[in-house]
Amino acid sequence: DFVYRIVVRDLSRPEFSVTLGTDRINIPVGGTQLVPVTANRAGYNGPIELAINGLPTGIQLAGQVLAPGATTGLLTLTAPAGAPVFGRVTVVARATDPQVPVTRIVRVAETNVSKLQSWLREEIGLAVTEPGPLAVAWTPASADEKLPLGGKLPAKLVLTRAANVPGNVRVRLVTTQIAPKKTVKENNVDKQVDDVDRTLRLEGTPMIAPDAKEAVVNILVPPDLPAQDWGLVLVAELLAADNNTVAFATATPLRTLQPIVPFTIELAGAPAAEGKSGGGETGKFTGKINRIAGFTLPVTVTLAALPEGFAAPKIDVPADKVEFVLPLNFPFGTKLGELKNVKLVGTAAPDPKNAALVVRSNELAVAINIVMGEKPPGELAREVFEDDEKFVALLDQGGGQATVEPTDKHTGKIALKVTPDQRFNAALPNLGVKIREKPGPGEFRFVRFAWKKKGGQSICLQLNHDGTWGPGGTGKAGAKFRYHAGPGPESFGASEIVDQKLPEGFVVVTRDLFADFGEFTLNGLAFAAIDGEYALFDHIFLTRAAADFETPKP
Repeated sequence: DFVYRIVVRDLSRPEFSVTLGTDRINIPVGGTQLVPVTANRAGYNGPIELAINGLPTGIQLAGQVLAPGATTGLLTLTAPAGAPVFGRVTVVARATDPQVPVTRIVRVAETNVSKLQSWLREEIGLAVTEPGPLAVAWTPASADEKLPLGGKLPAKLVLTRAANVPGNVRVRLVTTQIAPKKTVKENNVDKQVDDVDRTLRLEGTPMIAPDAKEAVVNILVPPDLPAQDWGLVLVAELLAADNNTVAFATATPLRTLQPIVPFTIELAGAPAAEGKSGGGETGKFTGKINRIAGFTLPVTVTLAALPEGFAAPKIDVPADKVEFVLPLNFPFGTKLGELKNVKLVGTAAPDPKNAALVVRSNELAVAINIVMGEKPPGELAREVFEDDEKFVALLDQGGGQATVEPTDKHTGKIALKVTPDQRFNAALPNLGVKIREKPGPGEFRFVRFAWKKKGGQSICLQLNHDGTWGPGGTGKAGAKFRYHAGPGPESFGASEIVDQKLPEGFVVVTRDLFADFGEFTLNGLAFAAIDGEYALFDHIFLTRAAADFETPKP
């Protein structure tokens, strides 16, 4: 009583299928319709070309080639001025690789009707309709426009409204990029969400007033956008009186753009030099930075591809400077000998709060021969807080209160007293220091502090790293960037336990920041009493080596 159809396929043979996001395409005269495309690949990662059989004369297509490996595409159809037409069309996809003779009819998503009449999934209704109330055009600034990594691309829009058409126009961006993912904590559970900072997107939510005929919207480009062709479409949505409901939407024809690194570096001298393990006169690399128009960020010139355990020298070049000189000083004790396959590279961080996202320049191959340098004298500890009453005023955030405590202190004249929950500053002026395995001048590794707690179950010291708090950032995997003591749970969901006992009297704590958290930039501190009556903090210093805590303090 039933009919079955069995298909046998060779799974080793390259294959793909393509689906459209709609079964009907309505193109206003003089306007553009956007149609999303999805490819399901099996053993074939080459380009896929789309063709429309039965397409009326004059309709212009864009985006009919899916890039190698791409699983999403954007097809735009633009209708010229002329009489409305309608009919049915078929979309065909074929592999452009002559070694893979695969051609497939593009289908739409299955419905209750097409489930029984499967051929309906292969027929697309297409109509060129009367002109819509709004048309939009994206006017490029130049023929070779590109996407500046870590920057923004201004997109000029020209709007044409029908007579007496009110309403604001909201603009959104549609691209062929699949949004990268990142893991965040939600209710102390890992969750995958879109990583917006690494996604092509518009700056804000552009809204164009009813009387505006032109507007410029900015397309934000992530610093690590892969070097390939990207399809972009700007969609203009005419809003109803409630300023939310979309009354009509039209699109710009697809534009295919490539990323561009906004700066390059070049050497002015020889690509080989001598470096010093320790102090003393050393070799250096000199060169200059070539910036494209509009790129105004400072650049860090450093070395990449160093062997494990080597600390890379760095030099920061301000935004208004071009030339750089990178002295090749390495920490004393660095292994001597020739370094091969080392690269000179420049980096720039568009967002200071997200130091992990950087734009990288071209890489230049260089050679370095490390020789013995001068042993540095014992470096004095860097004071973070000891007797400076002004430090307390810098802690201007948090639900607790921070005051000077002159009668109960560990050393010096005063201690810092904090009531629950905490007081903090994410960017203390005497910090902004790098924590490194082998610290160079101005870099550190160890921290020492004293703390005491009155009542409650916990006391906590938080470290702001690279502009953020808690796990994540540029440190090692799983780093928590907090210390706590007491029988209470881990503070703020994640912290390193120093002692199960609450420090009822002053307890001195010395920690290896690199061993605990890896390399990072220490920007600020949060002093958390958590609970109870209050917490006391005192005698906070940073050093390059644990032995430096024993040297006289400045």
